[in-house]
Amino acid sequence: MCAWPDQYAGVCQRRMPNGVLHYLAHSLRGRRYRTMFSGVDAPGVALYSMTAMVKDYLNIPSMEGPSHESAVEWNVSCQDELQSGPCKPKHLFRDIKGFFKPEVLATIQSVRERGLPLNRHTVMPMLHSGKATKRTSFCVLHQKECVVEPCREAYAGFPCVSWSPQGSRQRDDSEDFDCWCAMAALVLDVEDDCVIVECSHMYDTSILAEAWNPKYASFFVVIDAMNFGTASRRQRMWGACISRSTITQSWSSLQNVIPMFYRCVAASFDFSHYLIATRDELDAELKWAMTRPKSLASGKSLDELKRSPRPFWEALTAKEQEFELKYAKVHQPSVARSLNQNPDKHGQASQGRVLHAMIKNCGVVWLPSADRWLAPSELLASQAFPVRPELASPTSKHSHLVCSFAADAASGLQLAPAEGVPRKRTHASVVSQMGNSMNVACCGAMAFYSILCTRTSSEMAGQVEEMSAGGAPPAPAFGGDGPLCIDSSSEGEEGSG
Repeated sequence: MCAWPDQYAGVCQRRMPNGVLHYLAHSLRGRRYRTMFSGVDAPGVALYSMTAMVKDYLNIPSMEGPSHESAVEWNVSCQDELQSGPCKPKHLFRDIKGFFKPEVLATIQSVRERGLPLNRHTVMPMLHSGKATKRTSFCVLHQKECVVEPCREAYAGFPCVSWSPQGSRQRDDSEDFDCWCAMAALVLDVEDDCVIVECSHMYDTSILAEAWNPKYASFFVVIDAMNFGTASRRQRMWGACISRSTITQSWSSLQNVIPMFYRCVAASFDFSHYLIATRDELDAELKWAMTRPKSLASGKSLDELKRSPRPFWEALTAKEQEFELKYAKVHQPSVARSLNQNPDKHGQASQGRVLHAMIKNCGVVWLPSADRWLAPSELLASQAFPVRPELASPTSKHSHLVCSFAADAASGLQLAPAEGVPRKRTHASVVSQMGNSMNVACCGAMAFYSILCTRTSSEMAGQVEEMSAGGAPPAPAFGGDGPLCIDSSSEGEEGSG
């Protein structure tokens, strides 16, 4: 379930020259990236998983990982996770709207208060003016104003509730659009080399293309996590927005490269492989469930509940049991189901061997075949987070710590504060983080594309210099449609899928 780096590396070795892994190692060392709305930094987990993979393949004893230059994240529990993982950001900003210039933010707030429209048609002049944002905002880590620096990649998973079929469907007419405007304006100001975005698969890509043209060429593709052989769905729109001024070559289009990493879900694999919770984790889940006011086990002790033939069933609420009995009439025991959804109206259940999309309010996901629900660590695993060190490189003899959730395998995911870290993990916070997060395998595919298929002028010049000195390996190129050069004079959207 977390073996995607090995899978992608195999594709590259079959389709690219022999030096591809050496080139990956060369490119990952100290690679500078920043994140916005990333939650618990799925992009960093993907990059560090790739680093662990090339270390194992090339037998590199020690290797510098990518550098997380800055993160923008408002959620306090996510901020704690960001500060406790291996890819800690050097700067951490709480509010993306803090980058608006004061007069611009005041104008936006005034427009909202008066009930005037604030959508793509009214904000484009502001975005294109280049005067909407400043590069500084209050940094949580340094407790002062800090500067956002341009990076090789910026990853942004901007709010999707307004675009989701299950959300508000307000599209570009919601208050979330203020955050989107701040993100879009900041990118135009900072000018990263490549911006990788993730949003609802219903998102209107022409809005972003219009906002960032003519500085960026925008390519979009809809990706489902299941396409990479995982037993869980996560359909999202992904985009690679490439700087017209700094990226001199893009060797192949996004739509050609991403499908190369696709594979079928193995016949022997289903979501039951996510059942990795330890005994301590399951006890913590029972404790959490019992404390809910409407739990049928409320008032019992943990030992008393564990002596029951069906402790997890008894810890449910009456409504959850009612919904499960309704699900049982139409679904096989092998089907997982969300017990916060009435099956007579908006029931959410898995499809065959594949887990349905896990969102932040997925509720209790019940597995009749296991007679319990999925624990937070198992939900994270369904998003390809290697929550055990050995999962980061499952085909290797080595184990790697590549995300903040990876704890000692004997104790599992810890909900108690870690030493020296003011961690505020709870069942609700971890499930929310999981549901809001990008899928790590999907992030990895986009990172592979940016690393292997785009070149800046400085990278090409530096590579020539290192090759002449016997250093860096030559940059590999995908076969197919040949070099796709970014024409800086082109107008409009470069591509969409």
